[in-house]
Amino acid sequence: MDNKILENVIYVLFGILIQLLLYFKLIELPELFMIIIGFIGFAAIVYGLLELAENLRERKTINPVIVEDEVHHINYCSNCGEEISFGTKYCPKCGHHITNSD
Repeated sequence: MDNKILENVIYVLFGILIQLLLYFKLIELPELFMIIIGFIGFAAIVYGLLELAENLRERKTINPVIVEDEVHHINYCSNCGEEISFGTKYCPKCGHHITNSD
């Protein structure tokens, strides 16, 4: 996993943890501090999700998967019918010499 993506996931989890602590009243603080901490937790969730979406979007556009051969050729041995890879010269099952017409 990319470090930026991991960092953004941590922001989201941190925000969720803060919200859970406040919701279940697992921390005792003055009301003003609880409001501020709640806002910080919410902001961490939003920031983490927005950055995560941006990083995933960039990852798709910057690092596309390049497929060299889009067409996959499946050939069969004319002697035994075994499936063989494109460009194979001899059948792995029966040893028959594969020509272009096979």
